[in-house]
Amino acid sequence: MDRCIYGSVHHLYPVQDLQKEGRHTMIEMKNISKRYGELIIYKDMNISFEAGKITHIKGRNGTGKSVLLKLILGYAKADEGTICADGIMIGRDTDFLPDAGAVINTPEFIKNLTGRENLQELAKIRKRTDESYVTYLSELMGMKEALNKKYGTYSVGMRQKLRLIQALMEKPRYLLLDEPFDGLDAESERNVTELLDEYIHSDQSRYLIYTNHNPEEKRLSDIIYTLNEEKHVLEKEKSLFPK
Repeated sequence: MDRCIYGSVHHLYPVQDLQKEGRHTMIEMKNISKRYGELIIYKDMNISFEAGKITHIKGRNGTGKSVLLKLILGYAKADEGTICADGIMIGRDTDFLPDAGAVINTPEFIKNLTGRENLQELAKIRKRTDESYVTYLSELMGMKEALNKKYGTYSVGMRQKLRLIQALMEKPRYLLLDEPFDGLDAESERNVTELLDEYIHSDQSRYLIYTNHNPEEKRLSDIIYTLNEEKHVLEKEKSLFPK
């Protein structure tokens, strides 16, 4: 029996309601296989991600971490297997993961618009952005003044901060971040770490799945998976900092 029957594209049930009814509040990837030509990325992989948890995906550059996020988001299709998010099957019930914020493949913004104008253009799609929250995020990341400058003048770090603001500004249930700390200075890393920790653990319906190629980066994680390149699957390890 298909277990992906609890949600709909237009309505995500509150996680508390799903839990009361004994339904699964998680992202489930079952029997996932993915290859590009002769290159095998994943082979018959089974993995799940819990609501209210921060999941860290480790692995060398070019080993498939970004592909994992794309599969969950619906940006890429698995050759075999199913992906369900709180009862919604990606690729059947909806093409793309609903209520998601993402930083993946360093998306470019419009260079001749300011950072704020870029965010405003993106906000028109769903029309649910809280301007006061954007202000809060920009102040936290030291971007309050920079939002009024042209994106084309931004440094690498400023561009990364704008991507993070964009991913968070609609307060999504699902947050998928590919190398979120790239280009950030030490202070910004600390601020972003604290922000993401509070964002997920203050609302048990939210998910954070993020990738990082640094094997020593474990400070922001409830659960850690490492890519086994021989078996083409992710294997779970214990976080050094359990919540």
